[in-house]
Amino acid sequence: MSVLQQDDHEPFIDEIIRNLDKITNDLSPSQIHTFYEACGLIVGHVPSSSSQTRMLSNLMAAPNSAWDTIVAQAREDPGVLTHTDTIKMLGSVLKTNVAVCVSVGSGFLPQLSRIYLDMLALYRSSSQLISNTIASDGPIATRTPRVRGLRTIKKEVLKLVEAYINHADDLDQVNSALIPPLLEAVLVDYNQNLPEARDHEVLDTMTAIIRKLGVVNLCFLC
Repeated sequence: MSVLQQDDHEPFIDEIIRNLDKITNDLSPSQIHTFYEACGLIVGHVPSSSSQTRMLSNLMAAPNSAWDTIVAQAREDPGVLTHTDTIKMLGSVLKTNVAVCVSVGSGFLPQLSRIYLDMLALYRSSSQLISNTIASDGPIATRTPRVRGLRTIKKEVLKLVEAYINHADDLDQVNSALIPPLLEAVLVDYNQNLPEARDHEVLDTMTAIIRKLGVVNLCFLC
């Protein structure tokens, strides 16, 4: 499916990706994520790195378009992150990224690099909104749909980072380019947060990183 067959003008996966909107139109969100994961599995087995990068970019075009729109809106008005529809869309886009990352593996780096810093910024913004809400309304705020949705965003960010690191081949690149901004965003946030706003997934992700990379600098907790 990822290579050109006799009498074909393009690999079949290219045709699937081009018609993704039509194919997934009637699917539920969870089914869409599963479909993206299946496409990612095919893309991940493309032997040419340049072709793989091209296919990955095309596969992620729709999620990236939604992502870019929300990021641009959030820069202008951070309050958009309190909107239920925005929270749901962010959560869905991140889940799509996680699904594709798991199936593509180390080849997911171009996509991760594209969204990485904005993703960490949204992590911090979501966390700040959670903390402000808990400080204002008390621990019961953790049960509200908005806070649960914001926590989903944070958790999916951590899942995506962990998924990529578990599949990464170039650990020096991970350690130099990905880990420092991650630690600054996640550990500083965890250290400064109200106890009720802390997510145990942070510790799970740090454990996974240490297992993969060895000892990392956790001075942000000091």
